[in-house]
Amino acid sequence: MGKRLHNKPLVEAIFELRWGNMIPPDQFDDPNYQILVGLLFERFKEAGYEYYERLPTAAIPDQLSGHVVQHRFRTAKDQWPLIQVGKGILTVNDTDNYDWDKSFFTRCVDALTALHDKYPGNFHEIPFHSMTLKYIDAHELDYEQTDLFDFLQQKMGLDIRIRTLTQTLGFGWHEERVFRKK
Repeated sequence: MGKRLHNKPLVEAIFELRWGNMIPPDQFDDPNYQILVGLLFERFKEAGYEYYERLPTAAIPDQLSGHVVQHRFRTAKDQWPLIQVGKGILTVNDTDNYDWDKSFFTRCVDALTALHDKYPGNFHEIPFHSMTLKYIDAHELDYEQTDLFDFLQQKMGLDIRIRTLTQTLGFGWHEERVFRKK
């Protein structure tokens, strides 16, 4: 059975791979990047990601664009899932249809395989920095009707202490709210 949450607060699941050589001062170098984008374009199109978007970040000079997504590949306009590529970064993103077992894991493996197969240099010499899996969750909140601190305690089990500036500075009246994790 797939690992799919019902009534989930999941907004987006993101797999991210970062690689490349950092050159002082904080500049990035991957001499194969421009060729790689073209090669991945063909591979992703064959895999069903037929809609291509050149992002505004693609105008950033190459020396300053390390680990910045610049190209997006979608199955259709404004549709998910998608794959994003930049100099030294590849992401696989999904939203409502996220299912680790049925599709997301396979999409990540396919994207990594494409990078491996199409990288114009020696793939095994790439200095990899990180591979992460991120989940962005969100809960709706009517901030006019709901107390934020109660919401955080009930929905997320957070232990929050807030002292007002007046208490911190040692002035008279203050309010302290304390929550303990359930």
